[in-house]
Amino acid sequence: MEHQHNQNSGMPTVSEQEQVKTYVAAHFAPGVLPPFSFTYGGKPSSEFLRDWEFHQETKQGDAKTELILTYKAPTGGLVVRCTCEVFTDFPAVEWVVTFKNEGADETPIIEAHQPMDTTLT
Repeated sequence: MEHQHNQNSGMPTVSEQEQVKTYVAAHFAPGVLPPFSFTYGGKPSSEFLRDWEFHQETKQGDAKTELILTYKAPTGGLVVRCTCEVFTDFPAVEWVVTFKNEGADETPIIEAHQPMDTTLT
């Protein structure tokens, strides 16, 4: 079944809103792998990211909800922050991932960053 955007009101349909809600719950929550990936010290993030300290903050705005997900390495000081915006007036999600070393020493090499490492169906 095709899901068409509600062109009369300009607002997403209930079905579109549910699809976005389902996607966000599956990818931007504690204990799940986010839709981005990277290699840290030669290991893929899928092997360790769920074990890192996790914090989520939610900011509700008029046109969007902002989720700020923070992952902290257990040693070394690397902090990975994903700022995810979920729009209320369009069935879309966008995110930006940043890396910051909050430790005194250099981090292991960060490479192969994939800002969108997910399967869409």
